[in-house]
Amino acid sequence: MLRLRRYDLKLEFKPGKYLIVADTLSRAFDRSVKKSNTEEEIKAHVDMIRQNAQVSDPMWEKIATHTKDDEELKDVLNAVHFGWESDHAQSLKPYYHFRGDITEIDGVLAKGPKVIIPKTLQGDMLKKIHEGHLGIEKCQARARQMIYWPSINNDIDPDSMETLM
Repeated sequence: MLRLRRYDLKLEFKPGKYLIVADTLSRAFDRSVKKSNTEEEIKAHVDMIRQNAQVSDPMWEKIATHTKDDEELKDVLNAVHFGWESDHAQSLKPYYHFRGDITEIDGVLAKGPKVIIPKTLQGDMLKKIHEGHLGIEKCQARARQMIYWPSINNDIDPDSMETLM
């Protein structure tokens, strides 16, 4: 539903005699079923993402602030809100392939259930990922569950990690 909310849909009724292949479910419509409230469903989905992200409220606010200040993520936020046809094609390129999965939740960008981390916080996140010294593959798997940025797998490598910190 989050992916569809950015589109303005127009539904149009066509009588069954004009449909070549009739949809069985549309003919078995039950009028006693309560209409869904899209806003409530979107809010429930957003709350689920926030809970599963395992990010504290102060950290969420910090990520939102840094997202607002990050030039690349500013362009992504604008693209999410106003469309992906933009003059900033170069900064949008790493995100364009999965643009349908990107949403904005309280100032923070999310790629599905993962939080997109701004450049200024990537070094801090790498330190947290490497806590416990699990090894590169386990650190990458741990990071893939919760956070995202375009070069995250390469940055988890200890050699390249030093350049971000």
